[in-house]
Amino acid sequence: MDKNLIIEKTKELVAAQSCYVELKDLANNWLNSIGSSDENEKFDKYIEYLKGSVSSIDDCINFLKSDFGKQIYGDYRDTALKQAEDVKASGGKVCTCPACQAGNIILTNI
Repeated sequence: MDKNLIIEKTKELVAAQSCYVELKDLANNWLNSIGSSDENEKFDKYIEYLKGSVSSIDDCINFLKSDFGKQIYGDYRDTALKQAEDVKASGGKVCTCPACQAGNIILTNI
């Protein structure tokens, strides 16, 4: 495991607008615990939650096609949907949002 990469990508994940509060809290709890006696425990909680948080490209596409996706993305929705469909067509498996992209890199490097 490249801890520096995990830290860097965790900071990107936390900064991503697409990252929701619970995941941000767990990620920040781990970042703030680095070097402390409870670092490993907080890392394990963060990673366990992250495993269920990275969306597949199919889930991403379905979300973008939904009314809620339209509400969240507004005028950018069509662009985001085209991008996600292009990623899927080229073999991509993970949601295109910055949080999922960072999360996927973290999970593949632990």
